[in-house]
Amino acid sequence: MVPVEIDGESGFVVRAEDADELAAVPPAGEHPGDGPFLLPGFDPWVIAPLSHRRRAIPEGREPEVSRTAGWISPVLVVDGRVVGVWERSGDGATGTIAVRLFAPLPTATRRAVTERAGADLVWT
Repeated sequence: MVPVEIDGESGFVVRAEDADELAAVPPAGEHPGDGPFLLPGFDPWVIAPLSHRRRAIPEGREPEVSRTAGWISPVLVVDGRVVGVWERSGDGATGTIAVRLFAPLPTATRRAVTERAGADLVWT
């Protein structure tokens, strides 16, 4: 095992060969896999261990994601962080998606979310 530090967090990788590949991953926001993503309710990425949720969900916002009676909200993820929750109303052909942001997003990011959504969006 090889010790590594990622975003200020210490950890380990299993094989020494993996350390170089991991170090070559671009920073958040520079990787095509950074989203934005509209993840459904109960998505495994959100139901991850608490250590992951503490990094992914802004402080004070976990009750909006992990709600009463074990309900896990659909979330909007940008650059590996939960930036809001969403819900769909109506049917797939004529429905809308209401996105409640935790903080303002740049116009370009909103545009990218709209493109990925494939539905009309309402920002709240």
